Amino acid sequence: QDHLDRLHTLAPSVDPAQISHLLSCCYALLSQESTSLGLPDFPADNLETAVAILERFPSLPPYEVLYRLYPYKCFVGREGKQAVEDILNTFNITGDSKPAVALQQITLSQGQYSGQAQLSVNGQQSDVKVPCGSGGRMTPAPSFVHTPYQDQLLAEMLQSHLVHDICLIGPRGCGKSATVRTLSDILGYNIEPIVLYQDMSSRDLIQQRTTLSNGDTVWKYSPLVTAALEGKLAVLDGVHRIHPSTLAVVHRLVHDRELQLHDGQRLIRHDRYDDLKTQHSLSDEQLRQSGVLRIHPSFRMVALAEPPEQNSSGAPWLSTELLSLFVFHEMRPLALQEELQIVQQLFGKVNPTLSRIMELAHQLRESTDPTLRSLAGSLSTRQLLRVARRMARYPSDNPVDTIHRACLARFLPTVARQALDTAVSKAGLSASPRTLGPEDLVCEVDGDLVRIGRTTAQRYHTTAESKVPDILFFDVPQHITTLEWLLQDFTLGEHLLLVGNQGVGKNKLADRLLQLLHRPREYIQLHRDTTVQTLTLQPTVKNGLVVYEDSPLVQAVKLGHVLVVDEADKAPTHVTCILKTLVESGEMILSDGRRIVPSDDPRVLASIPGIIPIHPDFKMIILANRPGFPFLGNDFFGALGDLFSCHAVDNPSPESELSLLKQYGPDVPVKVIERLVKAFGELRIKADQGLVQYPYSTREVVNIVRHLQEFQGESLSSVVRNVFDFDRYSREVQETLIETLHKHGIPMGANPSNINLAKERQKKGTRCHLCALDSSHCFPLSQDSRFLQWSTLGSWTTLHSQGPTQVPVEQRYLRPKPAVALRRYQHNLDRVEARATSFSEMQSYWSVPFHGNSIIAGLTVSKIKHIAVAGHRLGAGDKHPSPIHWQATSIPLQSKLELATESFTRTLGNTPLTTWHLLPQLLDFSSVAILYESGGKRVEVVDVKSFSALSMTLPFHYQVSSCRRCRQVAYSGLVRTVSWLCGYIFMKHLLSKRNPEDPCPNVLHSIADSSPSLGALTSCFLEPLESELLSQAIGQQLSSPHRILSSSQSYAALVIGFPDLDHSSNEIYLWPKEEHKLSSKHRSVFLRDFAQVVRTIPVSEAPKEAHMFERSKGIGLAGFLEVVDLANHKLRYIPVPQPHAISPATQWLYSTVELPILLAATSDQGVVTVDAGGCVRLWETGLENLEKSLMEWRKMIGSERDYLQLTVERPSGLDVNAPKHGKVDEKGDPHVGGNTWAGGTGGRDTAGLGGKGGPYRLDAGHKVHQ
Repeated sequence: QDHLDRLHTLAPSVDPAQISHLLSCCYALLSQESTSLGLPDFPADNLETAVAILERFPSLPPYEVLYRLYPYKCFVGREGKQAVEDILNTFNITGDSKPAVALQQITLSQGQYSGQAQLSVNGQQSDVKVPCGSGGRMTPAPSFVHTPYQDQLLAEMLQSHLVHDICLIGPRGCGKSATVRTLSDILGYNIEPIVLYQDMSSRDLIQQRTTLSNGDTVWKYSPLVTAALEGKLAVLDGVHRIHPSTLAVVHRLVHDRELQLHDGQRLIRHDRYDDLKTQHSLSDEQLRQSGVLRIHPSFRMVALAEPPEQNSSGAPWLSTELLSLFVFHEMRPLALQEELQIVQQLFGKVNPTLSRIMELAHQLRESTDPTLRSLAGSLSTRQLLRVARRMARYPSDNPVDTIHRACLARFLPTVARQALDTAVSKAGLSASPRTLGPEDLVCEVDGDLVRIGRTTAQRYHTTAESKVPDILFFDVPQHITTLEWLLQDFTLGEHLLLVGNQGVGKNKLADRLLQLLHRPREYIQLHRDTTVQTLTLQPTVKNGLVVYEDSPLVQAVKLGHVLVVDEADKAPTHVTCILKTLVESGEMILSDGRRIVPSDDPRVLASIPGIIPIHPDFKMIILANRPGFPFLGNDFFGALGDLFSCHAVDNPSPESELSLLKQYGPDVPVKVIERLVKAFGELRIKADQGLVQYPYSTREVVNIVRHLQEFQGESLSSVVRNVFDFDRYSREVQETLIETLHKHGIPMGANPSNINLAKERQKKGTRCHLCALDSSHCFPLSQDSRFLQWSTLGSWTTLHSQGPTQVPVEQRYLRPKPAVALRRYQHNLDRVEARATSFSEMQSYWSVPFHGNSIIAGLTVSKIKHIAVAGHRLGAGDKHPSPIHWQATSIPLQSKLELATESFTRTLGNTPLTTWHLLPQLLDFSSVAILYESGGKRVEVVDVKSFSALSMTLPFHYQVSSCRRCRQVAYSGLVRTVSWLCGYIFMKHLLSKRNPEDPCPNVLHSIADSSPSLGALTSCFLEPLESELLSQAIGQQLSSPHRILSSSQSYAALVIGFPDLDHSSNEIYLWPKEEHKLSSKHRSVFLRDFAQVVRTIPVSEAPKEAHMFERSKGIGLAGFLEVVDLANHKLRYIPVPQPHAISPATQWLYSTVELPILLAATSDQGVVTVDAGGCVRLWETGLENLEKSLMEWRKMIGSERDYLQLTVERPSGLDVNAPKHGKVDEKGDPHVGGNTWAGGTGGRDTAGLGGKGGPYRLDAGHKVHQ
């Protein structure tokens, strides 16, 4: 009842029923039942404030006033909200409709610290007296666009400002600071910005200790005390961050307008101060000396905070104690139409792309997914305005890149990144890849203009030439693109924030931008011990005295330089938070009391001492590491990110990093650089996955390449070890590192003597030049030596005397079926370098991800160094297999046709699906492919361009040998005319053109063969040998047309003169096989540059000596590569490991026969194989290439010394002519060492045996220490 009577006394014109209902609601919310629901206590003392507002605005609904005291919707859950509303409904206090509050007019009285305001509530006007500042009414900033919602919010805040201090609650970036600045401009206040932080203490909030120039320490007023004394509007920014106990010190300042300072002084309310002054007839000076200070009557506080997190584990910041401090106003994010209105008024018409970005921002804000709601803060109204400003200037920006930069998507967790990408895709925003043309990669300075990409800017003119960065910078595409983005934001007047891992080039990019723009730089590096004082002042010694000078920050503000703040995440939060006021409002208080203000501030025009105007050219570039592990710094982006134009700086792409490293190390082998790029790229991926702790950056790999460039004799292994030595202390990390490095061919820890070359057959008593590299790779020939040398066994003669046979040719046109678009899937194959721990012919390998029911069916290599593997997927009910093709990129048509040849004929093992076979080799030169009927007479020549076919019927049948389905048609050459070699085991024919313009060969000549031991032909290779290699192969100087054949009874055969010299006898040189090795079913390729025929053979056909090591170690083999070296007369057997795993279909298909190994030649004279498990391997067989690769491999490994010895010689500088006689100790005491006494032991200039220049030792009967 006493409380009710007091409220009636304070507000006599307010309806008593309304006051009674308010008081009843208050005590209902203070009841035990409400407390049990977890509701904070209602601030009962603030009911006086509520009735004071109702006294001035009678038409204001009681719910509106009560909600300002108790904003329950933002700090209670659904159940608590319902409980509060039930209590309110009990006393007929409902918020069914929002009252319309508007500011009609305001008039400020100069020097009176008050004014007259006219406000209307639902159309009913009220004239009130309003406190105001001493600066007079100011015009709001032109960047502030009024909307109906913000105008009503300003009017409501003005109502509360009449009676109490205010707290404005709203999400980050919604415009709280701009709204408060507008309110201060309307009321003529000067703002005192105070940034609150988590570790702030009550002493920091009231008074701080500082040091004078003479070394004395004194108390210094905080900005809050200064604002109270001068009648400013103190803006407490970040009430939600500060600890509740810190704010307890301002309770008396809020309620009683009194404050006790730490130095003993006391601030009291203005009316009490005036009464005290009048009653005791004291002057202001006397009261000040007594420690009594007057609080200005215009002083007000406005707190800014973000809404409490209702589901957070900690206690909500809006506690019972804090509810009693302020009158609360909620500021919601602007609606879409309101933001569109602001953007349109500031930057013109809104384009569809920007409209979709703004719609996406509102979808994130309204989402029920907490992950998406957390991302909405990065697309706040402030950030959207920045995006709109940029797109108005640069409309061609990729919207997805813009969103990713604003959200710093590169460093988001995987779940959040995927959620963001899904939301972006649903919003209709596509991330079309940007194709960089030559104009996009330009980075040049032309006079007073700098051009980066397609963006041009004016260069700066300065006299501070020494402060303009001058660095070594190599332009790569990714860095040029990043520099263009930075330049665009810089020209728009934005402060920049570069976030990235250590060593990715943040400093380099910032310095390069300033170098191109010719902007002087001030640099400051923060650390964990950085304070506000060291950030604004720096001590230095002059004339023996410690003096404090302006820090680089103050220098940059004064002179208009660019301030580069490095390691911003390392400094405490309260230090970096002072940058918020500098960026947002252009104000900052220095530790010595001076104040930085905007250049148009009235205090600048008044030339007030201690006022530092911001130079118009002042800009900041902030550099920070990514938040979280492993750098463990403060989340600078989370705290202040939306104040800056943010850019995520990542390691260069593999292409850009390769280009960069080539410029740092022009003499470093490209293969070494490529391996480093791949290895470090995978290590960074593993760092993101948490498998390694440190994300190895470009800085480390650049240092490696620079070291290799400077010290070219040092091994790669030892240089790389310098980077990873620290990780030796963690066994798991070391194993991961070594595995990754070995995978990409960096032989860290490898033994130089670990050489595993293939076994080689040679004659007894001979030594090859590879024996010095691997002494165990040769084994003697146990059979007759004639099997390792050429034999002349007959000849071929084309029977022209019998006359040619004209084969009729019939032409017809084909009707192709409609093209079918095949689905393409992209897989990143995990390629492993095979020469990491040992050296062998195998270069690298990787596995093709085939389906579980698939089989390997074909292999081909295109001219552009791409490998294609084909397979079939078998289903339970499939009558025909479905082809599957794996390829890196587009494969020529020949490859497609070759994949379709033998693969279909052996899909079901030994049962052919068709009797037709395909030869696609002519597609290398024309658009013709040959189809022939095995065991028949018909031949089809298909032109795949004109879709026409030429049919021929030969006058004899083909025969198939019993050992395999061998090719009875082999293409022999294109010299003067196209000739085909065709026939069977005991008869051969030459099919050639009569005229060059004939569509296909149709003249048939028989060939007389006098070499019965040649056997069935398996291959006739197109390319002849070089004359030098041919002469070396047959042991005599010879230059003649020839062809190399492969048959069932020989390793290789040479037909001299064939097919060009067909009117004479063609001599045959044969390298025969042993009797038990006769075979014709193996695939073979010919490597012309090395004169080698390489074929696959099963383990049973290889000599036992070739796989003794594998058998002893229990290593399974799928087969061998038999390398027939024609020039050196050698046979080598390269073991092919068995498949790691095979599909059930493959296991069933080859249950009775050995698993196949498919073989093809690469365009660089190498060999590629694929086994039945889909493992693709690259091989190097040429001896010259092997020697070169081995030298490179050994150079990468180096000597691998376990220790280094350092010998330091220290000459005494004294001349040594002869030993000297030392001083004799009369007491006879022993002396050991020294340069004085005659006795002891030692080295140079000391006494002892072996000493040089010292006193010689005399035997005095003591024990000798030698």
